[in-house]
Amino acid sequence: MLADGRVRVAAGDEDGLCLWDGTSGRLLADAVGKDRIHQVAGGLTSSGRALLVGTGVNGLHLWNPVAAEPLAPPLEHVGDAVAVTLATLRGGPSLIVTGDYEGVRRWQGDLCETPFGAEIDAPHVDMLTTVYTEDGRPLIVGVVEEGEVVCRWDAETGEEIGQPIPTDGEFVRIATATVSGRVRLFTADHDVVRQWDLLSGEPVAETFTGSFVSAVSLPDGSALLAAGTKEGGKVTTHRLV
Repeated sequence: MLADGRVRVAAGDEDGLCLWDGTSGRLLADAVGKDRIHQVAGGLTSSGRALLVGTGVNGLHLWNPVAAEPLAPPLEHVGDAVAVTLATLRGGPSLIVTGDYEGVRRWQGDLCETPFGAEIDAPHVDMLTTVYTEDGRPLIVGVVEEGEVVCRWDAETGEEIGQPIPTDGEFVRIATATVSGRVRLFTADHDVVRQWDLLSGEPVAETFTGSFVSAVSLPDGSALLAAGTKEGGKVTTHRLV
């Protein structure tokens, strides 16, 4: 979402960044960066500017999502960065958080000017996302060790929260949403979507069918979950209260 209300949809492929208008579906840019892009994350910087970040073979890419223009040359990264997310700390500063085969790194500033704190020891991170607690504290959630566990870290301190949440697959997908005031984690692997209380790590009994998962919090305190299967591409939606 841009400051003026326009919506952008971004994805990476073997040739670079692809960018679409979220309302019309019109392709705005293709193969930007000329690099194999593993993951793309979007958000706002501490100054309120929209930012796209992509992890590539040649480094970390920073783009202006209005026109998909690069904001800086690709930033050199220690190891192949395959996962990325953005976080806003309480008080305003923004972080770019990257994951690779050696750990999780936090970069402070809109253009990753300086590393922030110590590297988080978490070998082989496949996927990262950011969640905000009720009091505004940002948490980093990551799939670690080729999908064997999901870990949570405090974005401000880098400290791990609770025990790792176990999973059963090698290609785990995750999503989060708030249900009745509590943040839930959803993990999809082996065509089963499971639910967990994000902070406590306690499982929620109800499961769904799917190897892919997405979730969104709704204004009334409920959440909408979408689960997709590999076989046949069937997608189901579920209202969680």
